[in-house]
Amino acid sequence: PVDVYVPGCAARPESIIAGVLQAAAVLEKKRALMRAAHGEVDALAIERAVAADAPEILALQKIVYQNEAEMYDDASLTPLRQTLAEMRADFAHRVFLKAVVGGTIVGSVRGRLEGDTAAVGWLIVHPYFWNRGIGLKLLAAIEEHFPSARRFETFMGEKARYTMAPFQSMGYTPFRQVRVTEHRERVYFEKARS
Repeated sequence: PVDVYVPGCAARPESIIAGVLQAAAVLEKKRALMRAAHGEVDALAIERAVAADAPEILALQKIVYQNEAEMYDDASLTPLRQTLAEMRADFAHRVFLKAVVGGTIVGSVRGRLEGDTAAVGWLIVHPYFWNRGIGLKLLAAIEEHFPSARRFETFMGEKARYTMAPFQSMGYTPFRQVRVTEHRERVYFEKARS
């Protein structure tokens, strides 16, 4: 989604300045909405997402994975490259859950059943809402969504300690580590249903 458009090729300096001012106003409005929603975490709802939620989930995904891209100095991470069309296609074969506060999606997780294993992926929570238990609630909800799963599996980058924490507190343990690039390794976690 485009919040501010600066016309021209090449854009004139005064157009760029006007665009920056518009962008600052847009950012302040979004920040105010997030602050207002932050106080409403007690009214958190975990719901199944639908394809119409894809633009909002994708925007949130790109915010969250910027932190990981900075850790690895690698902007080519798959969650950052995913397009809206690709995410909408994912809705056909994955279950998406969303965490909603004050009408705003502040978190999401997705999963799919592969035999007796539920593959859980891309647990994201907006940084304004970290350390509020939203990730744990999303993780518990996606596990409940697959009652026939005997095992759960996920993976993440080896430096993503903040992402590992909710999984580890829910009983996930590492079982494999794979180098995916020169600078990045992927850690696989599993959990047996108790």
